Formats: sequence, C-alpha cells, structure tokens
Amino acid sequence: MKLALLLPGYVESPDYHHLVVIDQHLTDLGYTTLRIDPCNLWQTGDGSTYSTTGYINQVKDIVNSYLSKNPTEIILIGHSLGSLVALMVGHLFDEVSKVICLSSPASLNNSDHKWIDGFRTSKKDLPDNPTSFRNFTVPVSFTTDRKHYSIPFSLNNNQKPLLVIMGDEDPSTSEIESIVKQMEKSQFIKIKNMGHDFRQSEELCQLVASKIDEFISK
Repeated sequence: MKLALLLPGYVESPDYHHLVVIDQHLTDLGYTTLRIDPCNLWQTGDGSTYSTTGYINQVKDIVNSYLSKNPTEIILIGHSLGSLVALMVGHLFDEVSKVICLSSPASLNNSDHKWIDGFRTSKKDLPDNPTSFRNFTVPVSFTTDRKHYSIPFSLNNNQKPLLVIMGDEDPSTSEIESIVKQMEKSQFIKIKNMGHDFRQSEELCQLVASKIDEFISK
C-alpha cells in the first residue's frame, strides 16, 4: 500500500477544499489517504489541548500504526503549520519517502500578539458552507510550545525528497525560497497570483494538486 497523510494548518479543518482536492488526486493514483484533524479539534471543538507537539505526536502515532502494513510509500503533505509537522515527522521515520510543504510560514511566532488574556479565539468557516463559522479557543500555552520549533531549522534538517509550493503573494515566499533553493533533493515551485490560503480557488487547488501528482510520480 501507498500511504499519504494530509496535514492542515493552524485550527484548520481537514475537510477544507484544497485538502479534499489533493486527497482526490492521490486516491486516483492509488494512495490510501488520511486527512488529519489535529488534536481532534474539529471533532470535539475543544482547543484546550491543542499544540504543535500534540499535533506532531498524533501524526507519529498514525505513522506507527501503519508500519505493520509494510507500506511501500509514506508521503506527508502539510499546509502552513502542517508543513512543520510534516518535516518533523518525516525526519523521525526512515519509512517516510517524500515530504511536501504548502505555504510554509517563515516564522511560527508572528501571531503571538493575537493571544489576549491568555487565549486566542479564531473564527473559521465551515468546509461545506463558507458563510457559516465555528469559533475555536486556544490557550496561550500554544505559543510557548511552538517556540520549540522552527521552519528554517526543520527545512535545513530535512533529508527526504522535498517539494515546497508557495504563492507569489505569500509574505513568507522569498525567505522560504532562499532556504529551499540551497538544499539538495528539494524542489521549489512558486505559483503566480496565489496567497497563503488558496482553498477558495478551484483553479489553484487543482494546480497545486497537479504539481504534487508530478512530484510523487517521479
């Protein structure tokens, strides 16, 4: 079997359209796919235990649970915060064959100021109805925990075949591009007229998915 794990960004749903489109492409290519709900946030609505470390440990446990099936490939695909998780978990398992990062942030700490009185509440649109929303409240302990991690360090520490896809309208693109282009076994793709979040555009979702198809088919 060929396994692909799709890892959403900060408090984002595993059912957001960009991940669903990528899932469909991978399924057509014969992969067993899992879209991960980090720390079961969308399932439970409880953000009290939401953390980068918890997210990493969750994905580690999932990978471990599939090793007995002797997968011929394990591919990790992360968007934004999920790209950090993909890099971290990919480094830990020889069985992970490729890592794909979408819209990687150059820094994980730029939003620390959004935590007020110990909490941050984020309003996220529903996957099946962008005019309706859910609120998720995450404690400030999330910011303390994520200071243990670094996207630039994780990129430079990566030894797996790597694809990084960024939009030219994403503020982190130039910094991430300069890192990736100095790395071996790495490919960088910059997509015109794409920002950090691109799930609202069917055209961009399909384009990103097609670039992933090309990379994993090599």
